[in-house]
Amino acid sequence: MNRTFRTILVAGVFSVTLASCTSPEGGNPTAAPTTGTSATATTSSSASSGGPDLDIGKFVAAPCAILTPEQIAAVSTIREAKAAESETGPGCTYQGKDVLENSTFKVVFSTKGKPFDELMAEGKAKFPIFDKKEIAGIPAAVFDSTDGSKSCNAVMRASDKTSVLVQGTIAKNDKLNPGKPCSTVEQVATTVAGTLKG
Repeated sequence: MNRTFRTILVAGVFSVTLASCTSPEGGNPTAAPTTGTSATATTSSSASSGGPDLDIGKFVAAPCAILTPEQIAAVSTIREAKAAESETGPGCTYQGKDVLENSTFKVVFSTKGKPFDELMAEGKAKFPIFDKKEIAGIPAAVFDSTDGSKSCNAVMRASDKTSVLVQGTIAKNDKLNPGKPCSTVEQVATTVAGTLKG
């Protein structure tokens, strides 16, 4: 049995693609093998969006290192953490263990997309839900292509040319995150931001 997981690609004009995920099987949540544990902010700053750039290099090489098993367990019980390359950059999918009970999250390090300020302008024009804000002091936005009732996304500035995307698709019977995908995604993004800031 398959389920659809919406992937918002940060390249272009936030184009939307659909990716199919297989249904969970038994087993314990495990994280994909990774190297390194954290990244630190650089001292450079952006004239357009403000704030220091974030060094995402370590996580580009090992995207599943961005969240520990304990951190992801706060929002879902996962079957596995799986790294994969998208057309905007490397990412990690934290697949819910049970398709009906456990939500799925994804973190993508966008190294091939548009500049952050262009993404903000395009996102505000494109999405019915688009809330520009700061997440842990980092310029960001929380958005969704529908009504934010089943899925939501957050994008955070890493530099003028790179960003970090956090996506969440909330399972139908998820008791940890009932009916609040955007607040849950923002919670995950805050954890990601804390790791990036060191």
